[in-house]
Amino acid sequence: KQIIHKSLSITLINHSFCFLFMTTQPFSHRQLFIQNRDLASLRRVLLNPEKLPQRVFYDLDGSLHKGLFAPLLRGITNADLALYLAFHLPLSQLPEFIEENIHLFFYDRQTLANGVSLQDRETHTRYLVDTFHNVLSRIPQEKIEDAARLLPRLQYPHAGTALRSLQGEGAIISCAPQPIVDAYGRALSIPYCFGNPLSALEQRQHGRIYGAQDKERIALSLCLDETTERAIAIGDSADDLGLASAVKMLSAESVVIALHGRSEALEARADIIASSWKDLLALLESS
Repeated sequence: KQIIHKSLSITLINHSFCFLFMTTQPFSHRQLFIQNRDLASLRRVLLNPEKLPQRVFYDLDGSLHKGLFAPLLRGITNADLALYLAFHLPLSQLPEFIEENIHLFFYDRQTLANGVSLQDRETHTRYLVDTFHNVLSRIPQEKIEDAARLLPRLQYPHAGTALRSLQGEGAIISCAPQPIVDAYGRALSIPYCFGNPLSALEQRQHGRIYGAQDKERIALSLCLDETTERAIAIGDSADDLGLASAVKMLSAESVVIALHGRSEALEARADIIASSWKDLLALLESS
């Protein structure tokens, strides 16, 4: 009897463990999975029919921004900005500009694109951000802003439609240059935009954004008001673990969405895993 009792206990524990870490695919024709939550409760947060005060935090590079040569450049806005500027700079500036950006491209391929630890990731991101901003410092700001205004045309298909369905006060928190983040904010009607400033006079971020810790810091600062009850975090990389941590600290009801299959670490923390905005839109439009 004792052996049977122990065996039954182990079986029940195993079943409970499987229940707690359950992943389901609600639509057989979509690459979309939900983890540890039921579909109805997720839709209730995303669509917010009760009109509760909540926020939606968006990453930009690789999440909203698809960009050119997506499999290779992974939606990095810096790369698309550099490609545009290369066709609009004086010939005298072009050789140095191209050389510097080729260096940054290969540095990224050997580090972030190749998979590094979270601690090392922030170190490499810091180098890439600071070096690219040093390159931009020699270019008139008007040229940068002209290029930035065009980049929202390279957003992921269906992203804009999905954003209009998500209910909550939106904020983009990104390592991208501030003019690009602002351009996306205007294009998608997202009121709060945090990127890396071109000028030291820009203080809305209280410092530059280099990765998960900075994203978490900014997201939490936006949730300090007592009215915000829950939040949604949408990202594609390990940098967005900061957004995930922030929303879950705010409320267990908050939702984390991992897009485009680029980060196992983020997917492990996500309530929803979607291979595309179109798949996420299927969840939002389901009845």
